[in-house]
Amino acid sequence: MASASAALGAKSAPDSGLSASEQVLARFPYDPVIWRAAAPEIQATDPVGALHLLAAASAELAGTQIESAWAKSNRTANEAASHLVALMLEGRGKEAVDYIDGLATEERAAPSVQERRAALLAAGGQWSALHAALNAGAWGAADAGALRLAFAARSASEIGHSDLAADLWEEALREGLRQPSTAEVLLRLALDWKNTPAAAATFDALLQTGGARPWVLEQFRDWARQQGDDASWTRFAAAWHRAEPANAQAAALWARLTLLGEDATGFADAVAIAESQPADDPDGVSLRALALHREQRDREAVAALETLSLSELSQPRPALYYAGLLAKSQPTTARRFLEQLSGAKDLLPAEAAWLEQLRQQLGLSSKGTVS
Repeated sequence: MASASAALGAKSAPDSGLSASEQVLARFPYDPVIWRAAAPEIQATDPVGALHLLAAASAELAGTQIESAWAKSNRTANEAASHLVALMLEGRGKEAVDYIDGLATEERAAPSVQERRAALLAAGGQWSALHAALNAGAWGAADAGALRLAFAARSASEIGHSDLAADLWEEALREGLRQPSTAEVLLRLALDWKNTPAAAATFDALLQTGGARPWVLEQFRDWARQQGDDASWTRFAAAWHRAEPANAQAAALWARLTLLGEDATGFADAVAIAESQPADDPDGVSLRALALHREQRDREAVAALETLSLSELSQPRPALYYAGLLAKSQPTTARRFLEQLSGAKDLLPAEAAWLEQLRQQLGLSSKGTVS
């Protein structure tokens, strides 16, 4: 996950004409974790924008904080967008849209206001109005034909014609890829509509073009994390590895998921990537050990992990693999390593399942204590 400083361009990027909050939203348009982390950093220079980010990130934020900022503001277009967030959090979506439509022409036409208006229309299920707003460029330039197909796909899905919906979305995506900004609008629609197949296909297509902006990759990763299953993570890793074959992190993630899975496709390539991992990186060593285990060379896998220091071997992934390899022959040692994994949150779904299986096998509770 990118840091808040990275989201702000480390505050040293050339002036883009955007406020600090707008820069965060432009780079990470669907990432509330980044919004929440960036808000304190921009509080001094963009206080209303900071509240805007916090409000957008958390529906639990008291609307009164933003109403207070609004009351003290000069009601510029950017501040109008913050006011909209307050109304939205209070469940006053219709009032928010009416408010926008009553603004002066210049304020109403501001991109930040139009973007929020379209988001409100989407949240309220006002599809005809949203379609018109997107045709007018509320979320960026978008091909009218691609949008027409996308909305038709949604209509088909709503009445149970899933195959037709998939075909229409595929055609919309084919049209949209001719213009990157259109494909990005389609991606946002798929995410807002919680259309998992459409979102996955759009992520894949955007990355395959080779020209996807960094936020697309960030959002694909977050989407895979939210889906929380092996298939979504594998799809993300495969697309990332195809898009950036020289990226060592992408290769390692794809190899790990391949070796954790049951599908033999790509197995030899995954083993080759595992064997190339640096010997001084605990995660890299764990990947080599996993490859050796899959080749039924468990003694060598254990030996590889034992080249790590105790503190390195105690990190979540090496500890899990070490415990898994020793579960039958040295259950006491395996149990000791598993007991410290109760707080491990960064494991892949297949690893989390392995961890739970080992805990049951060794008589440990989900908290890592003996049951």
